[in-house]
Amino acid sequence: MTPEEAALTGMIDWFKDGMYLEADQTGKMPDDEVVDSIIKIINKKTLSYPERRVWYRGGKAGNLTVSESNSTKSIFRVEECGKVDEPLKYENSDLKIQEGIKWLLSKCIDQTEVNKKPYKVTYKNDDDRISEKGENTMDCSELVCRYLQKIEWSKKVMGGNTRILYEFAEKYPIYLQKHDDLDYKPQIGDIFIWKSSSGMGHTGVIIDYEEIPNKDNEIEGVVTTVEAISSSERPYGMADEIKMKGVIKLKWKKDSYHLLDHKVTAQRSPCRFYTPLIHYSKADKKVNWNKNNYSFEIIKK
Repeated sequence: MTPEEAALTGMIDWFKDGMYLEADQTGKMPDDEVVDSIIKIINKKTLSYPERRVWYRGGKAGNLTVSESNSTKSIFRVEECGKVDEPLKYENSDLKIQEGIKWLLSKCIDQTEVNKKPYKVTYKNDDDRISEKGENTMDCSELVCRYLQKIEWSKKVMGGNTRILYEFAEKYPIYLQKHDDLDYKPQIGDIFIWKSSSGMGHTGVIIDYEEIPNKDNEIEGVVTTVEAISSSERPYGMADEIKMKGVIKLKWKKDSYHLLDHKVTAQRSPCRFYTPLIHYSKADKKVNWNKNNYSFEIIKK
């Protein structure tokens, strides 16, 4: 087949299958959603959906690794298209998501290393939630608050617990956007939160999201998180339940009990994904403590 014939064949497929109609949504809906809608047409009868996404954006799926410089969006200079809204990979171009994830990975062990290697950071709910030396031990909310400072969402570490993160999001969704749509695909850099009326709860950071075919060839959303966790559970990909007490990189089905499908009661909120928004140079976020009471402060620049 000549290059001309290959190009014409590709154009016919785009017309025949209606992919051009999905591509025309560029600029009207988020670019990741446009790409996913096209992939669902191309891969509706195959199992290579995750690999197709990786070839487009760069990243890793199974044994396939594609650098961003070799990805389709880079080679074809997708970002130079006037319709494309920046960025393709992260929703927050002004937040240092990659730096935050790099910091998280420096603090965690992998789920496969639990009970085989010592923790880099052990789990502890203590009072040293702001200073640098306090990073030696953390609970879930301290880890997330420190992550938010690392990505420069806040200038200083917001010394709060899970309840404070949840209530902040309820009061200021413009800065910590809650996604109630259960079909929402978590972005790299999002966090998840649930809380109880007593102030207890759990939270962590999403560092990857994949859609993987299961044994019935149905696509399952799999979320990779970094969490400071103290519990016994069986993460995705593990044969048995593991007892955890530290900062760990974990995998979960998106609709698992750990995330969107955990039991909700009158005293316990549903677990949801949240997107941090706005760099502190535009709006700094603070929690001010007065004995046992606290208040939020937003300093707009």
